[in-house]
Amino acid sequence: MVIVGRLLNTDWCQCTNCSQMNSVPESICCRERDELRDLFSSEINCITRHAMFNKRCLSQDQLIHTLYLIGTFTGKVQNVHANR
Repeated sequence: MVIVGRLLNTDWCQCTNCSQMNSVPESICCRERDELRDLFSSEINCITRHAMFNKRCLSQDQLIHTLYLIGTFTGKVQNVHANR
């Protein structure tokens, strides 16, 4: 994966849905992730278009549960109301 030249542009985006990010590690397209490859089809070109994305990534209950798990494993209490 080439990471040079990813700031201040989205030229590297393959799904056409990426946004400019503040750092190189954040500047990655879902289409670059091998573990997601089987989820794409002619109708689904971006992970955010997959039905499970809303259920797993945008559901408030799921996010609160994930923050709880992070706190359990790291010992750091997560503020579920931060970044709203």
